[in-house]
Amino acid sequence: MAYIDIFRALPLLVLLILVYYALPFVGIRLSSFWAATAALSLVASAYMAETFRAGIEAVPKGQFEAAQTLGFSWPRMMADIILPQAMRLVVPPTTGVSIGLIKDTALASVVAMPDLLKQATQTQAFYANPSPLVGAALLYLALLLPMVRLVSILEARQKRKR
Repeated sequence: MAYIDIFRALPLLVLLILVYYALPFVGIRLSSFWAATAALSLVASAYMAETFRAGIEAVPKGQFEAAQTLGFSWPRMMADIILPQAMRLVVPPTTGVSIGLIKDTALASVVAMPDLLKQATQTQAFYANPSPLVGAALLYLALLLPMVRLVSILEARQKRKR
């Protein structure tokens, strides 16, 4: 619980700066890529853990009780009864976290990580032309819009099944 609370409360930008600039003071040096990967992973895993916890808790209590009454062990109960139901519930928020994670990679430029937005900004500054920024926005759209549409399709399919 502490892990989830801490990493959901810390702004990603603050965590990026701490990992890249503060960890060397305690003897841990990470390249800009690994610092960005570590910070993004810590934050995303906290949000994902909370999403899955909420999905499991959303499964009706009667499902747990019925499985226990039928003599299911805890691992079998989770694998056969609870998680299949929870997975349907967590698809939309999980995709939302994934989309947010991809968008948050733009913050990696703070630790000198040459991400898409940083490259576009540098190119725009060099050529004094906003086209690279428009191109970066279009690339983000090309990456993320299919995910957004896929979630909409999955949600509609789930509604029909219910």
